[in-house]
Amino acid sequence: MRVLILARDPSALCTYFAEAGEEAITWQSNDMLTIAIDRYVPDAVVYCEDAEEIIEHTDAVREAARAVRVVLVAARKSPLVPYAAALGVKDFVFTPAEPAAVLERVRNPASYDDAAAAVIGMTLSEPETAAQEEKKRPRWTIRLPEIRVEKKQTEQQLEQPTEETETEENEGLSKKYPDFYTPRKRISDFAASASRFMRELARGSYYAFTFLCWAAAWLAGIFIGLGIFAYGLEGVLKVLEVEPSYDCKMFIETLKVGFDFIMSFAGMIIKRLMGG
Repeated sequence: MRVLILARDPSALCTYFAEAGEEAITWQSNDMLTIAIDRYVPDAVVYCEDAEEIIEHTDAVREAARAVRVVLVAARKSPLVPYAAALGVKDFVFTPAEPAAVLERVRNPASYDDAAAAVIGMTLSEPETAAQEEKKRPRWTIRLPEIRVEKKQTEQQLEQPTEETETEENEGLSKKYPDFYTPRKRISDFAASASRFMRELARGSYYAFTFLCWAAAWLAGIFIGLGIFAYGLEGVLKVLEVEPSYDCKMFIETLKVGFDFIMSFAGMIIKRLMGG
């Protein structure tokens, strides 16, 4: 038998069920209970009242009882017991209870007579009065009075159509006549589209400019490094009195030209920035 156990700490029940030869699946919060039922398709759900209450226990039990047999583990005076009985739940285990009692109830479903005997004499707790709620309210709580503001309009204001009434009328006409499109709405939509286009264009231009700046900086750094390498290589060859080949000379001269261009361009920019 496959049993889905919903409890705050389902390890003890799960271990006991596994040792007894049953397939136990643990679950802790009740908000995803229906998803777990659809996924694992259990034969029964052991719903412990101490499970994490993400949604109301009553809502979780109602949804579970519609799909699968529910074994409710709760206190005898819990208001959840008569509620579950009204939904058709027949299997109850009252706490404190041993895992053996829960397993016994899972293996042996209760009859309607057993369920009636279990919940006989139980009543739902009466709603708290305003005085009791006031006692539970913290002393530092400040209750603000309700303030209602009534806006009086003159006959002239009522006769003049406001922007809200015009908008409501246009929306009503748009729903009644799909082809209806007011000039004001057309201008508003065009302005919104133009503004959105300009924002996207500015954002794209910013990204493109940033990318170009980074690329130029990287290329400049590469040429500067290669130019320094070329001047250094030329100096080493002169010191060693080694005559380079034609290809080597052309390579060195190319690097020197690139280095001189980058340095002259950088000098021009610095001169402009300095106001020269």
